[in-house]
Amino acid sequence: MSKGEQDKAAMPAGWWERLSESLQRSNFANLEDFCRDTRENTPSISSKTIYRARKSGVMTLTSLRLLAKKLHFETYQDLLAEWSHSFSDRVVTNLDSTESGERDRRYLALSRDGLYDASVKLALCSLSQAELLKNMRMMAHWSDRAADAYRTIGRLHEASSYYGRAWSYVQEALLETPTDFDLRYQSLKTKFGQIMVDDYLVRNAFPEAYSRQTRLLQEADSLFAVAPIHLRSEIRVRRIHIKRQQSEMLRYMGRYERALKLIREVLTEYPSSAYEPIYYARLSEADSLRLLGFDSTALSIYSDLEQIAFDRELSGLLGSVLWRKSCVFQSMNLEDERKDCLERLETLSAKNVVRYRFMTIYMLLAQASGCVADEAIAKGHLRKVKSFGPVTPNYLTGEYAHAALCRGELLRKEHRMLEACREFRNAFDCYVQMECRWGTVRAWIGLCLTGGRTALPRKLKRSLEGADKRLLKKFETEGAIPLGILSANIP
Repeated sequence: MSKGEQDKAAMPAGWWERLSESLQRSNFANLEDFCRDTRENTPSISSKTIYRARKSGVMTLTSLRLLAKKLHFETYQDLLAEWSHSFSDRVVTNLDSTESGERDRRYLALSRDGLYDASVKLALCSLSQAELLKNMRMMAHWSDRAADAYRTIGRLHEASSYYGRAWSYVQEALLETPTDFDLRYQSLKTKFGQIMVDDYLVRNAFPEAYSRQTRLLQEADSLFAVAPIHLRSEIRVRRIHIKRQQSEMLRYMGRYERALKLIREVLTEYPSSAYEPIYYARLSEADSLRLLGFDSTALSIYSDLEQIAFDRELSGLLGSVLWRKSCVFQSMNLEDERKDCLERLETLSAKNVVRYRFMTIYMLLAQASGCVADEAIAKGHLRKVKSFGPVTPNYLTGEYAHAALCRGELLRKEHRMLEACREFRNAFDCYVQMECRWGTVRAWIGLCLTGGRTALPRKLKRSLEGADKRLLKKFETEGAIPLGILSANIP
């Protein structure tokens, strides 16, 4: 097919304005800078191509695919769908408060069933209608809902963008009615989502996330003290969600005992109706037990949750359980059980590649961690992690560090010490930045074993717990660590 015969797509109304908003939110000075930027493994694209599309109203599918990838969409169809929703001139119904409430119940039902793609579409459609009505309250609500769904399926750029829009809308609405409790609660929810995405999931800035969650908890307490009765139960549950996230940050920072104490407190506070948050709190409890070295107790909880997830068809929860369970089997040297667990996880992941991106990432990491049967296959898994994420030192930082640690162990097994040392150094720098004790200790040992000795922070050494403390003691006593151990049992 010659250049002149390429398939083209009509651009939706208002696409240029939406593109301009995206560039502004990402701090690009102009279109040319955006087109040239490749820092997050996105392709370059000619600005002339985009200007031509603005003039003609059409763009080739090849160029649309490049543009969609640069804007972090799975497909060009997803990009066109969002732009069409955002500037649709079709108002299916009058989106008054009654209709919005009905849609919200439908959104929650879809989310409970794991149908997040449908949740996103419903949220974006409702948002576009709220924008046409210039209803700031509804615009904030539906932007937040879209962000929640995007966050759950692992599309973090979109989640961050919509949380940003929700925050702008709710602050603008609060200027008009600063004492509106519903808007103040919406502000609290949006800030919760922003911390999860921008601080925790994207940058893995665990100390910063924990600090912001502490302040958010204080805000929730202050709001609860003066809120009307109809909001108090929601604020109470939101407080528990914040504490659950604090427990997660403590665990990632290697504070396993404090994390375990806090998550058990959370489990006593959740109302019985919050069954899915309770499942994830139990998952967090098992994680802390596993990293403290209580493998059998952790395995029992994972097995209970696996059965619940299977019976209730909760694919996201099931995937989260399976990769963690494979880590327990790894620690217990139960290789057949681990292999079976990973095979089931791979089958589940293949059915949910778009819906649950983190499931795919951790399936690949788990298959490349510890003692592997085939180094070439394991390296292939790590290449997929890098491209699928995409993972970089500044985006999905923790997953980037885990992949580097796994790669270092594989190279150490092949006696390619210089290359292994380089990977351990990449991992070490990220883990130190995140204050992740689990990874810092393992990457430091890897550096020592491959000729890249560096100082281990004294403060960190004194604060080690559980499996981290035992591993360091073993290395200091024996001067060696068996191959595969450093990348096993991902936190």
